[in-house]
Amino acid sequence: MGILNKKNIAEDSEKQPEKKWDIMLKVVSFIMAVLIWFGVIFFESNIVERTFPAIEVEIIGLKELQAHGYNILGSGNNLYVDVVLEGKNSDLSRISRSEIQAYIDLNDVDRAGEIIRQVQIRDINHATVVSQNLNSAILHIDRNIKRDIPVDGEIVGFSTDADIKTGDLIFSPEFITIEGPEQLIDTISHAWVSADLALTHLERSRNVTESFVLIDNDGDTVRSLYIRPSENIVHVSIPVYMTKELPLRVDYRHGYYNVANVSVKITPETVILRGSPDYLRDLDEIIIDIINEKEFSEDRTLRRPVNLPGHPPEDIRELNGVTSADIEIAFTDMTTRTIVIPVTRFDIIPPGTFEYHIQEPNLQIQIFGPADRVNTTSPFSISINADLSGLTEAGTYPVPVSANVTAEDSPVFCIGEYSITVEIY
Repeated sequence: MGILNKKNIAEDSEKQPEKKWDIMLKVVSFIMAVLIWFGVIFFESNIVERTFPAIEVEIIGLKELQAHGYNILGSGNNLYVDVVLEGKNSDLSRISRSEIQAYIDLNDVDRAGEIIRQVQIRDINHATVVSQNLNSAILHIDRNIKRDIPVDGEIVGFSTDADIKTGDLIFSPEFITIEGPEQLIDTISHAWVSADLALTHLERSRNVTESFVLIDNDGDTVRSLYIRPSENIVHVSIPVYMTKELPLRVDYRHGYYNVANVSVKITPETVILRGSPDYLRDLDEIIIDIINEKEFSEDRTLRRPVNLPGHPPEDIRELNGVTSADIEIAFTDMTTRTIVIPVTRFDIIPPGTFEYHIQEPNLQIQIFGPADRVNTTSPFSISINADLSGLTEAGTYPVPVSANVTAEDSPVFCIGEYSITVEIY
């Protein structure tokens, strides 16, 4: 029993320093927590100052001023003010720049001249304006006017093929109305558009929409809040074109003409076209007429319009103003001869189950060609063909016929148009 007591006493004596150490740690932690809490309270509630630089100054009453026929004369640079606020540190830390509103009030201004106006700061919750570096501003009031200025510009950042060019830019609108203080408006020369095509390879006309800047009489850019343009953007049409000289040609319906006996000359021989590369690149000639050789047995000059094939774009232009051409047909040693072909020699396609009767006993056919060949052409080398298969009712009808010289490689051909009268029953 005595031994046990001594042992317990020894163990208790060893534990007592540990308990004292734990108590000391708890006391120290409590004291530090109290100090930190007081520190935070002191920091948050401490009255401090904070600077908010470059707060933009709003102009109040500008529209009303313009309604009276006046405006602010100036370069247009915004007014800015540095504002120093005082308040609790916790409050100032929550204030953003957007909550600070500086302004100049022009509501009572209705005349031209120089005025001085106070730069005011609207009340801010939980903060006081201590100071500001701009307490007032001098403003110059001028008569408000409107003026139309031309639009000009350029395109950059593009490439084209060697045979492709760009034309003068077309702006829409061509003029812009600007409104603002008279002395400033009078310095503006034009609106300038610079269209950057970002290294585009131009192969056809293109339209872009761009903003613009105002340029004064000295060539400098003018930026002013007090100039109001009627437009914010300009539509720019960039004409892309190529120039091509094309021969004028004629086609022939039958192919009878022989260059040894017939001369066909076109005046002018060519046209010079300018316009869309998409259209002109694949165009090699312009056919102005299809000549029916059966119509002519004497020299003739025909005037025909120069019509472009297909659906030409609106930008296609003939640079010399050519709208028509003359076709001169001249014959050399050519003559005519009349040959009578009896109805029994006609080649007829009958009208189905109907009977038919041709009222003409014969046709007088004219042949045309070199004199030596015309005189030796046999009547049996001429065929007359008529198709009656389309006649499906009894009656009397005029029917066209074709007359042709059937001799192979003969320079002689039939001229004129012919028909017969057919009775169907």
